[in-house]
Amino acid sequence: MREIEALLICNSNMFVPTVLTEVLTNTEKQYIIISDTDNIRQFFDFLALPNVIYKHYGFNPKKDGRFGFIRKKNELLNYVFQYEIDKVVFFHAEFGAMANWLISQLSKKIPVKYCKLYDSIPAPQASFSLCALKIRASEYIYWGQKMDVLVSTCPFPSLPQSFFRKVKSENIKMSVDVAFVNNCLKGKLESLGIRGEYVLLTGTVVHDRYCSAEVYTDFINSLIETIGKDKVISKCHPRYSDLYGLEQQLPQIPSFIPGNVLIDNYEYYIGFESTLLVEAAVAGKIAISLIDMIQPLESVHKFIHDFFDNRLKGKGKIFYPQTMDELKTLL
Repeated sequence: MREIEALLICNSNMFVPTVLTEVLTNTEKQYIIISDTDNIRQFFDFLALPNVIYKHYGFNPKKDGRFGFIRKKNELLNYVFQYEIDKVVFFHAEFGAMANWLISQLSKKIPVKYCKLYDSIPAPQASFSLCALKIRASEYIYWGQKMDVLVSTCPFPSLPQSFFRKVKSENIKMSVDVAFVNNCLKGKLESLGIRGEYVLLTGTVVHDRYCSAEVYTDFINSLIETIGKDKVISKCHPRYSDLYGLEQQLPQIPSFIPGNVLIDNYEYYIGFESTLLVEAAVAGKIAISLIDMIQPLESVHKFIHDFFDNRLKGKGKIFYPQTMDELKTLL
């Protein structure tokens, strides 16, 4: 049976630099990385790291059938038990339904470690609602987990403290070295041949209904013309690839490339609510949120400011221009 240093559960781009620091620092050791996120699958396929075994998993009732989750559970568990795994490491505190089930199962035989990279999303417990009830019921019926349900702009599942006690997880710290990761991947990333000064983070504003497509198109065209189309490159959100107006004419960083492994390559990061703005700010780059310029609902505006402040914890600064003239002074 093949020995594995760790099974790393990586369900968000936010965790990728930490995971890569671990596997690139310890090239003599073997790792399994699992994820339910398709862009992360594409990214590790692109890297083809010799000491990484990647496994994609997931359950889609429309494709797999209402009771397909039983088959998917068995497939994932049988796959993992092919290997002799020293430990299981996870990073998330929200979502991750199938991963949470897997952690619960593996914790009966394998030590579980929790690496907290960020504080939980600052949000209160959801009051009684049909949506919150559906989330709780789904998490329990499919995955056997009693989850908290929090609410920001919409309800979402969050791991309760009882979960960490149940799986007997040990809190650990893992180093992250973005410069080291960037240097290790330099050849791969340069092969993409993408040049520019300003990274525009796109793909969520219209989808999240912060403004209409028409309003957004006018705004983004003005923004790109102000900066200069030849200086801007676009980085789509991994799940929302919609492009509007002049965005469609910009060079594109492939959506499957996590932006946080590219941070050292560019100085300016411009977006709305992307967590990449936090990582860029912490790395000492110029991070600019345009959320105040599109004037969403006050509750959305407050949530995004609070979310960024919670993630930053005073380690960097995100700028919030309110007019195009204010933006120009930052560029």
